Amino acid sequence: MAKFKNIGKIPYSLAGRKSQFSATPNVVKFYATLQSNGTVNLSQLAEHMVEHGSKYDEGDILAILTNCVNCVKEMLLMGYKVEFGKLGTFANAIKSTGADSASNFSANNITRLRARFTPGEDLKNFRSVAQFEYVPNRKNQALLLSAEKGGAEVMNLYQREQSGGGGNGGDEDPEDITEE
Repeated sequence: MAKFKNIGKIPYSLAGRKSQFSATPNVVKFYATLQSNGTVNLSQLAEHMVEHGSKYDEGDILAILTNCVNCVKEMLLMGYKVEFGKLGTFANAIKSTGADSASNFSANNITRLRARFTPGEDLKNFRSVAQFEYVPNRKNQALLLSAEKGGAEVMNLYQREQSGGGGNGGDEDPEDITEE
């Protein structure tokens, strides 16, 4: 994988979870929970690509990326997989309701069609080049901001537990938790 000059740090916080499948189900273990720095849209991605010395300007790149999205959708609707080299592959994924027999099944049983992305080799696991930064979870960030705006010099991060809060602090979905 290419080395980048200004790789930032990926923010994460911790979430305590009780294991449902463990021999000791009441034991809490802590897992990393990703926090996003925001979202980059196609226009911002095009601008970023220009900053990396592209011979095309932002408008050209944006037009190409926008057209690419439309063409990928079109290829998927025609039943193709779309491979983007080291980036990965887009393919269709469907959900359907069951039928009592094959003869009772029709396309009406298909309830959902979406694009599924499978990362390429460079994106499957790039942990070796990633850097991380521990940050407070979303609830503690909100408490800190509230206390700071209220002029508090001292605050209790555990006040939410006393008021029945807890959980993962509103962070990312449980899918993003590191596996044991």
